[in-house]
Amino acid sequence: MELTLRPAAPTDAAALEHLATLQNTPSAGASRVPDPLAYVATLLDAQAEEGATLIVALHGADIVGHVLIARPLSVPGVPGSCAQLSDLYVHPDFRRARVGSRLTAEAERCARAAGAARIALKVLAGNHDAVDFYRQHDYEDVFLVMSRALA
Repeated sequence: MELTLRPAAPTDAAALEHLATLQNTPSAGASRVPDPLAYVATLLDAQAEEGATLIVALHGADIVGHVLIARPLSVPGVPGSCAQLSDLYVHPDFRRARVGSRLTAEAERCARAAGAARIALKVLAGNHDAVDFYRQHDYEDVFLVMSRALA
């Protein structure tokens, strides 16, 4: 499959918003985006103001996936600087076509270029597809975060 990866531009906002609305469908798994417009603004702001890179995957002229890679920071308990990978999403019609793998590899390349020694991410424990995907890409459990409702 012909795929182009590049940093997102402000002109990508409408296409990114469309992808965000797809995250509210049953096929999206554990992802939910209650306000797609605000979500996209947050992603683009992270790139513009926080030194993150929002990478988009294009099939032809259509954006079919994205991932955000934050600049490396020191994280207690993790040796070396650590970049944060987040917001990996692939259009349902393009899953199992290595789009997520290509986006993850590009995020890792960007993290290395920025001086990161490691890359970290968070995933919902119940999102088994995502957990399996990351484990297939040699990611391992480092922290366990637990929560409970406060009634």
